[in-house]
Amino acid sequence: MFLSASNNESLQRTYLKILGQNEIPKENSGVLMDLCFELLNNPQSAVAVRAWCIFILMEFAKKYPEIKNELKPILELISQTGTAGEKSRAQVVLKTLDKES
Repeated sequence: MFLSASNNESLQRTYLKILGQNEIPKENSGVLMDLCFELLNNPQSAVAVRAWCIFILMEFAKKYPEIKNELKPILELISQTGTAGEKSRAQVVLKTLDKES
């Protein structure tokens, strides 16, 4: 996938934004989920990249509820240790995930 090949954070942010605003074909879902988890777990990833990963994973959690168990602990950690923007996004998504459970 072109996103995983890029180390340029502005390109990653742009690609993730485009992907986040469009329907992801089912055959590409697994690759994108894995990549988003990888970028989200990497504290060296840019804040905007991590924020888009949170959003994309929230959307995936609506389709694939089984990933909530993996996503929630990551978001809880981010809501305690992340930047202000990451904390805010993580808390909003945690509330959304809790409502849907």
